[in-house]
Amino acid sequence: MDANEERRLRVKQESIQITKEREAPFSFWERDKIKMAKKANAEAGLVEDCKRPAFKANRMPDFSSIRIYAEEMQIQEEARLKRIH
Repeated sequence: MDANEERRLRVKQESIQITKEREAPFSFWERDKIKMAKKANAEAGLVEDCKRPAFKANRMPDFSSIRIYAEEMQIQEEARLKRIH
């Protein structure tokens, strides 16, 4: 290595050190780094357990049945046929 390359590496390391010293009071940077790490883990397939409860549907009400649906479809079909003819 010549002198210029050594100086460039030294300056780069000093710059990184200065940056790390200055980032200490900023808590949002640490939070952002954690978010980026979680995102990288999720993309890699290391997803954390979902904290939401599993979806569970309520029972279908008695007034909504297949019979009512069939009747409604028949009414719509009759109306469609009236419009066509």
